[in-house]
Amino acid sequence: MGNDIPVLEYTENAAGDPLWTTFFGHLVHPDYSHPVFFRHNGSNVDLFNLYNGGTVYLIGRGPSLKKFVENGKIRSMLQHPAIVTYGMNTSPEVLNYDVNIWSCVDSIMKFPKQIAKNPNIMKLIPMNRFKNHNFDCRTKDDRRTLAYQEGSKKVYAGLLPNIFGVQTFLISQDSVKHITFGNAFLSCPAVLYGYYKGHKCVFLFALKLCLLLGFKRIVLIGIDFKMDKNEPYYKNTADDYNEFHVQHNNRLYDALSPLIQEIFTLLKKKKSQYRCNIVTANPIEALPFIPVVKLSEILQEDIERRTK
Repeated sequence: MGNDIPVLEYTENAAGDPLWTTFFGHLVHPDYSHPVFFRHNGSNVDLFNLYNGGTVYLIGRGPSLKKFVENGKIRSMLQHPAIVTYGMNTSPEVLNYDVNIWSCVDSIMKFPKQIAKNPNIMKLIPMNRFKNHNFDCRTKDDRRTLAYQEGSKKVYAGLLPNIFGVQTFLISQDSVKHITFGNAFLSCPAVLYGYYKGHKCVFLFALKLCLLLGFKRIVLIGIDFKMDKNEPYYKNTADDYNEFHVQHNNRLYDALSPLIQEIFTLLKKKKSQYRCNIVTANPIEALPFIPVVKLSEILQEDIERRTK
């Protein structure tokens, strides 16, 4: 389970599914029967279709998030027990860590420990951030598995409550060295030739997990696909991120936009195993093909339907 390769996925006809060479990014299609979700003791868990047919509200931290989380009525509905929310990276912070699902692709150490410690949040972590750790203090500390630290106490990712490791969907070992979200990887064949490693982009990793968990409607909130150096993220200023970070992310968004359009087109097809309706609460300039919905109305409908 500690090895990120080969890539593992769940489909009976991987080679014949176009999603594999776009969204899931595989060159060599693995045996679909292998497990994808793991616990810290090495056991695997079947989480496929856990939320079969449901709606999930996928929350990023773009500046557009402001008009939703600062609206008392919408904020209250987002935290209604009938609503399933999915936070990425630091976004649970703006909802007082009250989300149902969370994932990241960077080290958990980068994010608030309130997420890691919360047993009510299902945490879905790429295996290279989750794998077992040798707890002998004389061994070299592997920070990739360290979740948070309080004084001399170290808590490692695999021992967090309600956490699962997810196979990380790499194409080859070479991608480990050259493809990271923080480095200039746009020259990589993953982008140039349409084979994209979804686990290295938190949005694509989360989107993939939403499909595996069985959601049939995904509502995007605070996902803007555009960064401004004056306010890169909601409640972050230019002092929090350097200009390279903003430029790199905007280049990445430009590169991903046509690929995501292809993905969404495939997901709409009736024959798609992962057929799903994806909408956004805020127009996304780079992704104009995504239908826009009124968030207050769709939340109200969801709550009424689930509480009748």
